[in-house]
Amino acid sequence: MKPSVALSCAVLLTALCCLQRATANPQPQVANGPDGCTFKSEEVRLEIGSTALLVDAEYLFQQRGDGQLVVITFPFISDSTMGTPDQVECTATYDSEPARPLRYSRNRAGLMWTLDFRFAKSCRVHVKYSQRLSRHRAGYVLTSMQNWRVPLDRARVTVRFLFPVSQPRFSLPLVRVATVGPGSEYQGSFENWMPDSDLVVTW
Repeated sequence: MKPSVALSCAVLLTALCCLQRATANPQPQVANGPDGCTFKSEEVRLEIGSTALLVDAEYLFQQRGDGQLVVITFPFISDSTMGTPDQVECTATYDSEPARPLRYSRNRAGLMWTLDFRFAKSCRVHVKYSQRLSRHRAGYVLTSMQNWRVPLDRARVTVRFLFPVSQPRFSLPLVRVATVGPGSEYQGSFENWMPDSDLVVTW
């Protein structure tokens, strides 16, 4: 076989292999959160110290329609009395698989991550971060739920103070459920819930 013919055959064979791989593994579809999955439930816990806030939250998302990649935006509250969130940790648990680290990108507004529903029906996302407090005030974004257009099936919000507080004020109907050391814990449970305000705590 002539060298030119052999080279042409090799190029053709390589092209066919690439085409076969592309056909077997098509480019996945990418959708934004409300269009690609359903936001089912939320459980958020705020632990308030004298100078810092620790947020520990879990969210349940379920596949909707054909499995695809879904981009989720996670906003931080805009409050000049609170510092920039740091020590951020994110994990994802698909169906009944073990939790795995969840990669994210970040800007001033918050976080963004991509969930892979091509091979899973549900995903639990666990997020933790801390935030500096400069005044007797803490907050957490809830109104972003309105972008999903469908209420949460259920939600639970817990606020724990690590120091004595006589009369804290909440933007949600939370009730005192426990005394923990020198502090106290407040909680609220909600069903079929579409928040119309963010959580703001003052003391």
